[in-house]
Amino acid sequence: MTGLLKARYRSPRLNNKDDALDELFFILLSQMTTGPSYERVYNRLKAAVPNWSQLLKMDLTVLKALIGDAGLANQKAPRMVAIANQLARDFGEVTLEPLRRMTDRDAETFLTTLPASD
Repeated sequence: MTGLLKARYRSPRLNNKDDALDELFFILLSQMTTGPSYERVYNRLKAAVPNWSQLLKMDLTVLKALIGDAGLANQKAPRMVAIANQLARDFGEVTLEPLRRMTDRDAETFLTTLPASD
């Protein structure tokens, strides 16, 4: 039965990423767009930016061009850079690893402080 459900409805993981920071940017790209679109754009972006700290130095125009066909690039690109900057300020690098040492409540509180717009 599980095989039939998976064949009909796909994986319940919805192509989620194992790394929390990858997942954060994947979700951000998925807003207001279709699955095939944001998956394609995420893969292109990840190939161009294998380390998220590269967002700190990336020209915003280049980032917008990379993610443009996922829609809302004028909102998503500055938000991605703002998130990278906040993580670098708060943790000394672009990472979510310190959340592993936090309580669930503290991690949730931190995540809700991340920039919601440019």
